[in-house]
Amino acid sequence: MYMTNRIKQYSLLLIAMIALPIVSKADTVKVDFIYYNLLNGNTAEVTCNPNGYFGDIEIPEIIKYDGHVYNVVSIGHYAFSMSLNLNSIIISNGVTKIGYSAFESCYNLKTIELPNSITFISGHAFQNCRSLSSIVIPNNVTNIGSYAFWGCI
Repeated sequence: MYMTNRIKQYSLLLIAMIALPIVSKADTVKVDFIYYNLLNGNTAEVTCNPNGYFGDIEIPEIIKYDGHVYNVVSIGHYAFSMSLNLNSIIISNGVTKIGYSAFESCYNLKTIELPNSITFISGHAFQNCRSLSSIVIPNNVTNIGSYAFWGCI
């Protein structure tokens, strides 16, 4: 009896491990040329574009996908990292967090507008953004991670 229960437990664990990547992959969607991870509670996080981002980007406050509305609440880890042809970005109100290395090595990023809703800027967030001419940090920011602006000239 003990062995049978153990085999069932391992079988369920194996099925869960195999199914997990399939579920996670379905949670990444593309809306108006921007990729998002759909999170719990009808929220979304900007994530990496496999081809990189370029030009002028505006992150909306909400996105609509498959008949649902999602509030955009964060810029994910490495979301725009190495997007060498990204010029400017406007982040709409509602985004509270900028993830680790989110804009690292965006060498041509000149301007970025942060909303008052931002409270957390992770480490290395803007590292090596060599063309960044200015940035206004909202008063609501309570944490700026290590090396967040390292290499910005």
